[in-house]
Amino acid sequence: MRGILVKILLFGAVLLGIAFAQDTTDIKIDRGIPPQCEECGPCPQETPPENPICTCFDKLVFQDADIKAIFALLADTANVNIVVDPDLKVRVTLKLENVSWCQFYGLLLDLYNLRSVTKEGYFYVLSNDKYWTQR
Repeated sequence: MRGILVKILLFGAVLLGIAFAQDTTDIKIDRGIPPQCEECGPCPQETPPENPICTCFDKLVFQDADIKAIFALLADTANVNIVVDPDLKVRVTLKLENVSWCQFYGLLLDLYNLRSVTKEGYFYVLSNDKYWTQR
């Protein structure tokens, strides 16, 4: 009798958990990806984009690269101003193919827990922790 009661309670707890579970598939964390990225299409592209922020990279390979140098490359590629917090000490190793500027920018923010703040015509990149403590 006790075993049956335990099984019923466990089954009820599982059903209750399923009933109250939230669908998290459409929850997005706002990391501060530039709004200009909304107009960019997928890669690869047939023709070069009008907006340099929509540039596609055929291949990106970095091994133990300083993230500040990578953001400098992104700034040069899209002709935008990116300021990286001097306290940020991150080394990047990755290989990507057929990725857009915006996808790569967002990936760096997500992988390394960073935040991008658009301010007075430039993108300021800092750690997410620092962002929340300075707010």
